Amino acid sequence: MRVWCDAMQILFVASELAPHSASGETAQVVAALAKALRALGHGVTVLSPLYRNVDAAGRSLARRLTNLRLKLGEAEYTCELYDGRTAGGVDLLFVGHAEWFATHEPTAPETPAQAFTRTALLCRSAVAIARDRQPAFDILHAHGWGGALSTVWSKRDDELSRLRSVLSLHDIKQQGLFKQQQLVDIEAARELLDEASTDHQRQEVNLLEEGILAADRVVAGSATHARQIVVPGCGQGLEGRLAARGSDLVGIVHGIDVSVWNPVIDAHLPARFGPTDLTGKTRCKLTFQRTLELPVEAQLPLAVFASEASRDKGADLLIDAAPSILQNNVQLCVLCPGHGSVDLSPLEALQERFGDRLRVVAGVREAQLRQALAASDFLLLPARYEPYGLMQMHAQRYGSLPIVRATGGLADTIVDCNSKLETGNGFVFDEADAEELVAATRRALACFARRHEFENLRCRVMRLDNSWERRARTYESLYRGLTASPSTA
Repeated sequence: MRVWCDAMQILFVASELAPHSASGETAQVVAALAKALRALGHGVTVLSPLYRNVDAAGRSLARRLTNLRLKLGEAEYTCELYDGRTAGGVDLLFVGHAEWFATHEPTAPETPAQAFTRTALLCRSAVAIARDRQPAFDILHAHGWGGALSTVWSKRDDELSRLRSVLSLHDIKQQGLFKQQQLVDIEAARELLDEASTDHQRQEVNLLEEGILAADRVVAGSATHARQIVVPGCGQGLEGRLAARGSDLVGIVHGIDVSVWNPVIDAHLPARFGPTDLTGKTRCKLTFQRTLELPVEAQLPLAVFASEASRDKGADLLIDAAPSILQNNVQLCVLCPGHGSVDLSPLEALQERFGDRLRVVAGVREAQLRQALAASDFLLLPARYEPYGLMQMHAQRYGSLPIVRATGGLADTIVDCNSKLETGNGFVFDEADAEELVAATRRALACFARRHEFENLRCRVMRLDNSWERRARTYESLYRGLTASPSTA
């Protein structure tokens, strides 16, 4: 049996990392979980690409004197390595390449060949770094399809036989699925195409599937999501592979970084507030209403939808439900970060009819999102699909009660309030149906009218512990079980 010391050495492999290369939910999870594990006393290194938008000088990154030489098939690449460290003590390691990383940003469009080569370089770097690291890494934790190849290649490396691997699925819809003709000129792909566990007749390689098969443990973002994705037809084509992993597939609910999402110190807000003094929240609401040219009324309930305009997020349900919701005494603000797959023009047309109650705003940035959460009384999350979700916990922290459909991480984090508002932390409906969304919203608005009870509920929800500390201990236990085992699962 392998003997481990108290502190483990953990390598994260992630294609994006907040705030350096992206600010989406996956990037936030990577940064916050690494920070929480470091706070528990473990050594944590996060490996990520040095994209064009990562300011090495501004981030005080130090370039190593020795370059990393990698082989992908017969092709050779010379990469630079840059070291950094966060205020929380997490070690950062960025891999750079003049052609493949320095000219690219994570959100920029790319061809399949470019996407494959970039993730292959990152994952091959992870294996090379792990091979030479002293003290040795105990755990390699890959995030999403962009890091999945690191679990495959580390498993095949005889020098890393003691290294245990974990794969976080994040969004199972993003799989890194490539056809042979898309990768025909890439040497690294030939190895996988020859040995791929996917359908050889189709001559495809699915990087997330390869990681699911290779990793010692596979982690979904919530227990409910872990149960859902093994059901036939619900696992985006991977349900059979996931079901075959049995108890090796686990669900761990994500947390939020409470030092980053904190209305007491949030510099983006016009006024600060906390559960012991909500005066600042009222000021945030009045300022937000004034900015959007809505009637400025503190006692008028304000509900926001702050997600991408997609069917996954239930934007179409909101469009169908909005006319009925706006028949009530409520203001509704729809905030979207960009143009999604659902056309919002029906809501924009509805805005002409309900000019004093509805606003639709596209191109929303994080500062506006924080201001909306601080101003609002309710957050609408009628999602069809939500692997874990952080927004509902951000909303609670800022005193906005979530109205959610019970799926994925929403089902695991939101408990329906009882009639006396003594239990529960939000308002829940079951079916992806506009009428159910309307009913849940009306129930929430009726509770808002009971001002004293509602404010007590709001303050109680703001005090909930949704921090990463508890979740990080669950990961710690998962890692311990792997490092204590004489052989991989």
